[in-house]
Amino acid sequence: MDSTTFLRQPSFWIIISVIIIFSALGHKVFSKIILILKYIFHPENKNIDRKIVIKEVEKAILNLRKIKTGATIIIDNKNSVTPFIVDSEPMDSVINGKIIEAIFNKKSPLHDGAIVIKNGRLSKASVFITKLSENKKIPKTFGTRHRSALSLSEESSALVIVVSEETQKVTFFRSGTWRVAKISVLYTELSKEWGN
Repeated sequence: MDSTTFLRQPSFWIIISVIIIFSALGHKVFSKIILILKYIFHPENKNIDRKIVIKEVEKAILNLRKIKTGATIIIDNKNSVTPFIVDSEPMDSVINGKIIEAIFNKKSPLHDGAIVIKNGRLSKASVFITKLSENKKIPKTFGTRHRSALSLSEESSALVIVVSEETQKVTFFRSGTWRVAKISVLYTELSKEWGN
């Protein structure tokens, strides 16, 4: 096959087009595409972009507040919650705001429990925390979700996030302490807590 014939082949021009398109996108965008593909197709990958995960969790929390739906989200970065939870449904799913919202939908059979996020993936749903905190300083506005979240934070290294169905407040629990998140800067708040 001479060079003229080769240049007439459709496959040659397809390859050239792909190279041109990816060159135009730039290295950063191309790297992001590769990272997202790894994130979707390789669940064993541990280097998932935390920003993507946090953004999806933020979306879910904001939407759950709008529809006045309670939620408990456990961030288990050190595999420390297993002794303190029961009755979970294994998931092993990509983190997606819509999936989190669907789980906590009041018509969902999984909505009563918590979810666990581990290694950047949705690891478990319908999780029940085995104990309620006996801390005497708990505000009277704290219900079962808050008391169980506080208990888990007392017993493990996990970050536990609670969305209140009644007040729509978002509370972070860690190391036996709690604080209410500022919704106007929720992404920043999540990033700060997630990194501890």
